[in-house]
Amino acid sequence: MDIRNLENEAEIISTVAEWIYREWGHLVKGRTFETAKSKVRQSLGPEDIPMTLVCYIEGKPVGTAGLDTADMSTHPELSPWMVSVYVKPAYRRRGVGAALCKRIVSELGKLDFKTAYLFTPDQERFYERLGWKTFAREEYRGEKVVIMRIDLD
Repeated sequence: MDIRNLENEAEIISTVAEWIYREWGHLVKGRTFETAKSKVRQSLGPEDIPMTLVCYIEGKPVGTAGLDTADMSTHPELSPWMVSVYVKPAYRRRGVGAALCKRIVSELGKLDFKTAYLFTPDQERFYERLGWKTFAREEYRGEKVVIMRIDLD
């Protein structure tokens, strides 16, 4: 398992954007594949955030996770966010998602953040096992979600 920053893997922007668009495109009104691709491309910049990581197994990209300053329009006061944790179905339950999440938390620590957030409609237990705590439950864009946080100190 090899986790790399997308800034060094720009040739797979379309692959990562496709995963994200297919999985969560319905949550953003007006989002198209091209807007998803543009959002992923933003993580190639010189700033530390946004950031996109890609996991490779045997040279093949199998998953991604990101870090962004904002993720929920209803909570602009919360930042930063772990975003877009995705693992191809054939590679799930092999530790890929956990490895990506742990790496994001490590990156947050390097950037001196003390707290981070995420939201999920259906993976609360997975994130709990990784140390994330339930922060709030609410409806977001027509879907019931759990907002979670992790303290990094």
